[in-house]
Amino acid sequence: MVNVLPYIWLVLLWLLFGIVHSLFATTKCKLVILPLLKSHAHFYRLLYSLINTVLLIVILAYHFSIQSKNLWQPPLLQIIMAAILFLVGGIIMVVTAKNYFLDLSGINAALKKDIFYPLQVTGLHRFVRHPLYTGTLIFLWSFFCWQPNTANLITCICIHVYTYTGTFFEEQKLIAVYGKEYLQYKAHVPRLFPFLGKN
Repeated sequence: MVNVLPYIWLVLLWLLFGIVHSLFATTKCKLVILPLLKSHAHFYRLLYSLINTVLLIVILAYHFSIQSKNLWQPPLLQIIMAAILFLVGGIIMVVTAKNYFLDLSGINAALKKDIFYPLQVTGLHRFVRHPLYTGTLIFLWSFFCWQPNTANLITCICIHVYTYTGTFFEEQKLIAVYGKEYLQYKAHVPRLFPFLGKN
């Protein structure tokens, strides 16, 4: 009989990550915490990134500690295709993330650099509105196709649901910043996958 407890804990850990990641990004949470940090308030984003990174490492360590058997034995062609897509997803993530790393990590804020980024509509942004998330999902699902076990499936589903849901909230912020410019961009460019239309 399969022990489902490790998988339940895995789901709960990803749920915790989603709650922490989302909660600390809200304006209400910032309004509570920033005054407590006083003169160190500019370190908030960096602290936020460090907490999420540590939590992510802990969850992944637990994930890979689970003895999970493959749901099926992947044929050689599937493994080769998965490896190719794994590299493609990784490259998309790196190419996209390098443009925002200093800002997303909180380093710019910690250095008190207030940089306004114009709306990105070139490069990979010509094809999808959130190429970093597209790369992440390709990266994750290709890993599952390479090692199709239950733990990998659960992690892929959890991250996919959280990522897709998160784009709706992120786009509200983008609309608030860029206004009509983003709405026009949104009307012509798909959310995550070009072949799914204006999703």
